Amino acid sequence: MPLAEKFVDDFFIQFNNGNFETIYDDFTDGRLKIGQEKKEFIRLLETVQKKIGKYVRRSKEGVKLDFLPMGKFFTISYTTSHQQGSAIENFTLRKNEDNWLLAEYSITSKELILK
Repeated sequence: MPLAEKFVDDFFIQFNNGNFETIYDDFTDGRLKIGQEKKEFIRLLETVQKKIGKYVRRSKEGVKLDFLPMGKFFTISYTTSHQQGSAIENFTLRKNEDNWLLAEYSITSKELILK
């Protein structure tokens, strides 16, 4: 779990710095890349930052570990605070050798819809 938490820390550092392309290129698993084009993923992160701002803090809401035929998956859910709003963010990470990579990402925030 500490490596998964560090992954999320690093994700938010890149997010706050606007390094959305780096997140897609270096932080995501092939499963995410198959399901979402780079342009779409970058646009999603740009929109999140534009509407609710940079990440400020988070509170862990839940964790789930799955051992599946296609690998080990760890899902962490957070309530996050950003500069101009809050969200529920879910990170599904897939174990890749000694690292975790982002296999799935989702965010829910009323501010994303209303702003």
